[in-house]
Amino acid sequence: VYPAAAREAGITGSVSVTYTVGPSGRIAGHSILRSSGNGVIDSAVRQMFRAAHPPPPPGGSFRSSVTVHFNLAR
Repeated sequence: VYPAAAREAGITGSVSVTYTVGPSGRIAGHSILRSSGNGVIDSAVRQMFRAAHPPPPPGGSFRSSVTVHFNLAR
């Protein structure tokens, strides 16, 4: 979810995250590799990973990385 305070202030940014999905499908861990430079946006990404409930990965655990972009369409 785009943080309301960031949206209202016109703040955009991208956060690169590495994460591991455990055998149960629970996010076993995540870490920000590259910050957006804005604490509100970084916190939104941390919350997104805490709230995520992906399905169990085939073959056990799964590790990957992703970049989450917060952009305002004009």
